[in-house]
Amino acid sequence: MEGSSNNNKTKDVKSKSINTAETTVRKLQRILADPRTASIFAQFLRAEHNLEDLSFYSVCARYQQIEDQLEIDSHAVRIFEEFIPAKSKMSVNLPSDVQLQISQTIQAGPPYSKTLYHRAQREAFQNMIADPFPRFIQ
Repeated sequence: MEGSSNNNKTKDVKSKSINTAETTVRKLQRILADPRTASIFAQFLRAEHNLEDLSFYSVCARYQQIEDQLEIDSHAVRIFEEFIPAKSKMSVNLPSDVQLQISQTIQAGPPYSKTLYHRAQREAFQNMIADPFPRFIQ
């Protein structure tokens, strides 16, 4: 029976951890959805010299709303040049496989998909949750 008790404790800890993570995600989503609170968060990130992920996340959200293919193509290249190369001023910390996939797609040339930066945008969101967001909500 004692093993059963330990399993229940482990399940409770995992459940609380998952609930906390979901709550954190929802909090950040709400902050980013409200222009006023998003601006406050941006000021916080600017003060920490950590604005890249939010800027990239926001640019990707606007990119996904574009309907004209020529605009999609030109914005895809601009986003790439501003955020993806390690040498860029606003370089976003992304897993190498994500960077490689985006680089190969851009090098292959247009037309580009509206989902080109989808995975990278999720990574930027996770970067914000993992690092600056916990300090922001304290």
